[in-house]
Amino acid sequence: QRILRQADLRRLIDEWMLQRTKEVLSGEMPKKTDNIVFCKLADAQREVYARVLDSPDYVALRNMHKRPCYMCGNEDECYSKCCKLDMDGVLARHHHPDGEACKWCPSCIGMPAMSFLLKVCNHLEMLKPDPDEPMKPGQR
Repeated sequence: QRILRQADLRRLIDEWMLQRTKEVLSGEMPKKTDNIVFCKLADAQREVYARVLDSPDYVALRNMHKRPCYMCGNEDECYSKCCKLDMDGVLARHHHPDGEACKWCPSCIGMPAMSFLLKVCNHLEMLKPDPDEPMKPGQR
């Protein structure tokens, strides 16, 4: 029953939808060009950037591979065993609403951390929360 309905739906979609793949379009589209413009950060952006880098999340990311361990002084690979991510950090709270570190900490917040710094560099307005988006558990 389900397989027949899927086949009917596929047939209807194929009638009305034109799928133009990258291979088909490659000869019709102009070549992609990137125009990269470097701009200095405004004073407020520089201040926010520095404050973000001094936050617990970013300190943990910067120091996670340093030996001896920056938290306990151990010379061995200890970060994942004894020195978990500081849950007071904004990114840590957002990605670990239960307050428990995961086995990938602090690497688990690496991409969100870079994304946040990109927002700081692009425009501080990008850091404001969307008023229409509902808050997630553990979010402030």
